[in-house]
Amino acid sequence: MPLAPAEPSPYLYATSTPDTSAFTYDKIMAATIDERARWRCRRKGCRDYEVSVRAGSFFAKSKLPLTKCLQLLLFWCSYLPVGIAQQWLDISAVATIDWYNFCRNICYKEMLTCNMQIGGPGHIVEIDETSLKKKSRYGRGLQHPDNWLFGAETKAQYANSMSTTAKELPRGWKEVQSKSRPGKVYFLHVKSGEKTWKLSHVHAKEREFRHRAVDKKKRRSADGSSGSESVQALHILVKHSGSRRPSSWRQETITRSKAVAEAKAGGIREKLLACVEANPDRSSEALRELFEEIAKEESDCSSAKRGGDLGPFTRGKMTPSFEKAAFALKVGEMSDLVESDSGIHVILRIA
Repeated sequence: MPLAPAEPSPYLYATSTPDTSAFTYDKIMAATIDERARWRCRRKGCRDYEVSVRAGSFFAKSKLPLTKCLQLLLFWCSYLPVGIAQQWLDISAVATIDWYNFCRNICYKEMLTCNMQIGGPGHIVEIDETSLKKKSRYGRGLQHPDNWLFGAETKAQYANSMSTTAKELPRGWKEVQSKSRPGKVYFLHVKSGEKTWKLSHVHAKEREFRHRAVDKKKRRSADGSSGSESVQALHILVKHSGSRRPSSWRQETITRSKAVAEAKAGGIREKLLACVEANPDRSSEALRELFEEIAKEESDCSSAKRGGDLGPFTRGKMTPSFEKAAFALKVGEMSDLVESDSGIHVILRIA
């Protein structure tokens, strides 16, 4: 009766021939990748001694794959948040938090064994001591022990009046001595009044300001009006019941629907276009005269008494849809119907 084939041995030393070494480079690398591989001593009386990839390491009691354990260590050393590590590795929040706590405990124990001196000549050491204690309800029941939190910071003292940090500050920021924390400085943005204790935050905010400026410039270029910083326009406003404020100097309560308002504004625009066609020699003057006349009679805006003249305005002063349409026009050009939360507009740019 033939013997059944033996199952593959989980031990690395079991090789096809007794003379083949189990510790070649290829086999060691294969064993490192294969977490089930183990090494056992061949000597008699020593066969109970086994060594594996995880044995005696940080990963001995972990059930996670070794690759994910190493990635967790990398994420923790890179100061990545728990949520990002959990999402990237597709593991539970409990496992991620346990690993992060484990890494912190290792550092904590290592720090306790270090006999380091902080401070020294020319340095001030600021030590903060805080007692974090869970309070019992009504002062009765289980008494919780104190948990002390210690923090230390060194600050170099410079002989000159301006520190090296102040020289590194971007334009618009200045270094200010703190009155509440003697010996410490904070950083103040002169225009906005924003404050921060960390120089890294200053540079981060400065990068954010630059990105916003670049984005704003790109948006202006996309609108096709980057060369116009100020415009002057006349407009005729027709409000409806859905307007932001459905009332005007002409009518206390406006009840017309949006469709009716669009039809009325469209009729006004057609009348203005007909005026341009009827006066080819002086179309610009005739258009403005008729526009101002209609605005004084029909516009629901308070600018009606000025013939719909809004005066010069820059970006950010009007609603976005109105501003975009006005800046896109050329001088003497009239817009299509423009909708905003105030109502339906017809715009004529005059400067």
